[in-house]
Amino acid sequence: MPIYISWSGQTSFNVAQLLHQMIRSVFPGQEAWVSVEDIQDGARWSPDLLRILDQASFCILCVDPFNAQSPWLHFEAGAIAKATSKWHIRVLVNELAPEEVKGPMKLFQGVKIEKGDVRRMVEDIHANLSNIQLNHVQVIANLEEAWPVFQEGVNQINLELNLKAMEKMAEAEKVAKAEKKESGEPLAMAYINEVDEKILALLCVNDGLEEEKIATTVYLARGACQHHLIELEKKELVWSNLMFGVRRWFITDLGKKYLPAYYQD
Repeated sequence: MPIYISWSGQTSFNVAQLLHQMIRSVFPGQEAWVSVEDIQDGARWSPDLLRILDQASFCILCVDPFNAQSPWLHFEAGAIAKATSKWHIRVLVNELAPEEVKGPMKLFQGVKIEKGDVRRMVEDIHANLSNIQLNHVQVIANLEEAWPVFQEGVNQINLELNLKAMEKMAEAEKVAKAEKKESGEPLAMAYINEVDEKILALLCVNDGLEEEKIATTVYLARGACQHHLIELEKKELVWSNLMFGVRRWFITDLGKKYLPAYYQD
């Protein structure tokens, strides 16, 4: 029985292709199916897809910040779950926390793109697909070999996305500065947007946090969060400390001046 990999949007498609390659490496001979075309909201399922849905028993939905609200993915998740009880459905989240997934997809088990989570998903596939002849030891050995390629590919996808996000944020900041200047309003010493203010408030309350915790709390991708922190550091509103390989960020006294009075000393 094939494994069906669902996606919506270019980012999700790129991850789906990497996942497809990894699954075929971990389970040689096992059929994994991913559509080469994005089925838009309202389109009919093709005969090939209907055949796959009828035969498959394991589905992986590839979700990221760009398609988390996709009507198509929500529809497909609900339709698959309703159509048959034989399906085992997992939601592979990229640059998202599983609890951020909404709608019908939140009913299914979330899988982070981390080795431990992916290993458990692979073990679930092995346990639930009866036509797999490999033993558990060989499956895990295959995953160990395939994982670096998959991880590197996902990291490259996310790096490109984060660079684009940073470019958009820089352009938005430039436009905001220009509009403020044209309006005749006095320019602040350092332009602070809503996200920056949330980061400063978070650091003020917690007296320092690791970058990953900051990104999760303000709902940013890691690369986008790093961009904000670097810009805030340039403006001397935050400072960082690297100890034992872990970097923690703190707010400066100058940074506190940009916060409402109840955050300040």
